[in-house]
Amino acid sequence: MNVAQDLFGLLFGFITLNLLLWPFYPAWREWRTPRDAAALTWSEPKQLLPQMAPQDMAPAQDSPRVTLPPQKIKRVLARLPHAQPWGALGSRTAGDCQIPAGTCWPGALVVMGNLYCGANSVVEGDVKVYGHVQMASGSALLGAVFASSLNLDKAAMAFGPVVVQHAVTLAEGAQIGNPDSPTSLSAETLTVSDSAHVYGKVLTPSDGARP
Repeated sequence: MNVAQDLFGLLFGFITLNLLLWPFYPAWREWRTPRDAAALTWSEPKQLLPQMAPQDMAPAQDSPRVTLPPQKIKRVLARLPHAQPWGALGSRTAGDCQIPAGTCWPGALVVMGNLYCGANSVVEGDVKVYGHVQMASGSALLGAVFASSLNLDKAAMAFGPVVVQHAVTLAEGAQIGNPDSPTSLSAETLTVSDSAHVYGKVLTPSDGARP
């Protein structure tokens, strides 16, 4: 009788342990072998943003150039706090991420929370943010942007393709795209101030969106 009870207890413990640990298996597998980096790949980066390609990509000589206004970049960030490496030059943050004012992040970003770009900061790679992207005055995103929502403060710029699930708001002097290198913007709603500019194709399916 004791043997049967022991076997039943072991079986019950085994099943209970599996039920408790199984929900954590996908997170463990993603941590061991990240697969989300593929979502940052853009189909034609050389044609869309030749001047913003990684260092191992040489842009074509006749490609249009995007000229940034003078910015006081204090330093190029070697790493981000609470982040792990993601690809060759990228970084992945499990929570929120902040790019300090006056700094440059040279790679791609995957942010599971919200992203805040400080004043006059620059992110050179593609950005995938599961939450909100807030760009302070004079900040710039050179690569493609995938986010839940996006807010560009005064004179902030995003030069790559922008794909946003909900709202995009452009303050005075904000800019998406470039006259010499137009891009694309897709969002549910778009709010634009009088002096903001969007160069390229705009897709806003909701009524009341203002291109």
